[in-house]
Amino acid sequence: MLFSSMVFLWLFLPLVFVSYYLINPKYRNILLLISSIIFYAWGGVSYTLIMISSIILLLF
Repeated sequence: MLFSSMVFLWLFLPLVFVSYYLINPKYRNILLLISSIIFYAWGGVSYTLIMISSIILLLF
């Protein structure tokens, strides 16, 4: 998925945007993290595992 694709502009972005403002402010960063992983995984699953691994390493 690219930033200029119709799926991103008409489906993914509005869904994340509305969810961000409807969700409890305590969980907004988690929503953005999960949305980012989904966006990145849409382009290629193989690199998503590397990204998740680096996130886990940074948390500990």
